[in-house]
Amino acid sequence: MSKYKLIRAFALMWIIFAFSTPLNAAVVRTDFNGDRKADLFVGNIFSGQMFAWLSNGTTIASRPSYGTLPPNSGWATIGMKNANADGRTDLYWYNSNSGAIATQLVNGATVSPMVNYGSKLRSQGWAPIGLGDYNGDRRFDVFWFNIYSGSVEVWTVNGTTALQKLALGTLPPNQGWVPIGLRDLNFDGRTDVFLYNPYTGGTGAWLIGISTVVYGQVAPSQGWQPIALEDFNGDGKADLLWHNIRTGNISAWLINGGVVISSVALGILPPSSGWILAGLNDLNGDSKTDIFWYNVNSGGTGTWLIGNGTGFLPIGTLPAIAGWRPIGLDDFNGDHKADLIWVNAFTNATATWLLDGGKIIANVAYGPMKANSVWTINVQQR
Repeated sequence: MSKYKLIRAFALMWIIFAFSTPLNAAVVRTDFNGDRKADLFVGNIFSGQMFAWLSNGTTIASRPSYGTLPPNSGWATIGMKNANADGRTDLYWYNSNSGAIATQLVNGATVSPMVNYGSKLRSQGWAPIGLGDYNGDRRFDVFWFNIYSGSVEVWTVNGTTALQKLALGTLPPNQGWVPIGLRDLNFDGRTDVFLYNPYTGGTGAWLIGISTVVYGQVAPSQGWQPIALEDFNGDGKADLLWHNIRTGNISAWLINGGVVISSVALGILPPSSGWILAGLNDLNGDSKTDIFWYNVNSGGTGTWLIGNGTGFLPIGTLPAIAGWRPIGLDDFNGDHKADLIWVNAFTNATATWLLDGGKIIANVAYGPMKANSVWTINVQQR
């Protein structure tokens, strides 16, 4: 594979990864009704029916319909964030046929008609790479990347309108750089663009409104891959999590704006053990992102509480052979600690473990999704 094709393939992989990873949620919740408890967005793959499951922690209080989008329409969610700064999570949509971006504003049991912001054709190389707050107004804007030209753009929004369509810069494809993350790296309330070079292993960022910075380089041949941007030391600034796919080692670069202040080895779980890194969230309410582990063989779960010094803490087991799979971490009871949502692939049953760090304080059955069809549950992602 040529270098150029490698870069394009990597860029496409990250675009797909950003919108399909089920367990990269934050305690910043999917909250459709503003009660500060996580809700669920449930969709039917075949019929296009959509529902919100409004949770009050121990029960699903209601299941309002959010309408239907036919599967052949080309529309798919690319994120659930706040588009109008009203404290409620809204739906962001992308149409893979037309390249259009749209939102639906949510108010608990009701959802607005789709508001179309405009389009960029996929055939010309454009794809949305994520949502972030470019200008610090607490409304999430749409970031775009062109895999042919390397151009990066942002559309700022206010809920019903795309206010500005701004060119942020260009990453020449022959140099290898691609945008792989959107997070606030310097705690100024604005989303920055994290950059990675899969050919050289170089890392850097565009600090919005400030400068371009270079962090360092880790040769891909060593097995290390950047996998997430989260706050591991509680300073409000995103840090970079690395995973070695050969050895199972996990480490973090603690970042302060334009500088890596330290590199921290977090631990190791060998790939042969069956454990996979399955989620990132604050499980004990100390404002530091913790690491959630799942064993694909046994169905066991556990966590590393970052900065706690406790090592690996087992949480509990739901046998994988019985059909149970963890699909998301979010705060369902409003205690500022992430909880775990499960779905049973055989029965469509759903359940939540309400967690306090490494302890299960309650096992709550949310009830089944409708039988004889294929449903998905979307949980808030970074």
